[in-house]
Amino acid sequence: MLPRQLRRGSAVRGRGELASRSQAQHPVPGHHGAGLRPYDVNTVRNRIRLLVEVTPEATFEADTTAKRVLYAAAGIPGYLVVHFDKDWARISEIEEYRLDWSSRRYVVQDVHRRALILDEPFRLTATFDDLQRP
Repeated sequence: MLPRQLRRGSAVRGRGELASRSQAQHPVPGHHGAGLRPYDVNTVRNRIRLLVEVTPEATFEADTTAKRVLYAAAGIPGYLVVHFDKDWARISEIEEYRLDWSSRRYVVQDVHRRALILDEPFRLTATFDDLQRP
């Protein structure tokens, strides 16, 4: 089980404050999670510093392509994509993207394979085992 920081749909707001999926609903038009109300990502962009995407293979393409474009256009500076093994038992890697402000596109900053090490928007060092503990 992932800690609250990396559960599906989590977003880190300014000063390390977290927005759960219930506070930061799915921004892709026409795609709504069960019981969630959609919002325009532009209405919260100044408060979100890092988005964490944890997505099943079935929706991986939509979750990491369409949403990535929306997040970049909104100016959200950091984006993580968490990949699991085929059984969803363990994290296999975490892709870290940073926004290229001039093109408003994400570029790969790092691909973490054993531990997540961040300097921005806050300092964090955690092994994948640590991230998966309940």
